Amino acid sequence: FLVFMLGDRHVLKSAWGIPAAPPPRTDFPANESPFGFILADTAVPVVNDSWDHDELRAVPILSALGVRSYLRTPLALGDVMVGVLAVLDHAPRSWSEKEITQMNDMAAFITTELELRRERFGHERAVAEHRESESLLRSVIESTALAVAVKDLDGRYRMINEAGAAILGWSAN
Repeated sequence: FLVFMLGDRHVLKSAWGIPAAPPPRTDFPANESPFGFILADTAVPVVNDSWDHDELRAVPILSALGVRSYLRTPLALGDVMVGVLAVLDHAPRSWSEKEITQMNDMAAFITTELELRRERFGHERAVAEHRESESLLRSVIESTALAVAVKDLDGRYRMINEAGAAILGWSAN
């Protein structure tokens, strides 16, 4: 399964192979989350048999799902943990180095995708803010009776209002 930490919430985003219940929900306040055990910075990354761990034996979601072993890989953007990718098994098992490497590779893929989406969202937001700012500037310039012209750093006219164009004998276009 894949769980993200969003502010003060834990959100289950994918649960392939996990029965429909529990949990019936996918979004939990962090203080009520059944996934806190696996999202904690101190969580054990590889558990071959949860019955060997007193604290894990007492975790309700593990017993409800019949989990005996798991492999967990944190998802981090820089130094900030944003979630975890975990594989559960109903029987005790030893996780191989190959399986651990594959989980780390998958986590790296997921975090790269998250970072790319974050950058794309930031770029799209910056473009939208620029357009809004430019539109506001145009509105202010056009609404004044004073002559207003805007030049770029190379001295080219980028914008001129009707009053300014009329004084220069130009059309506003």
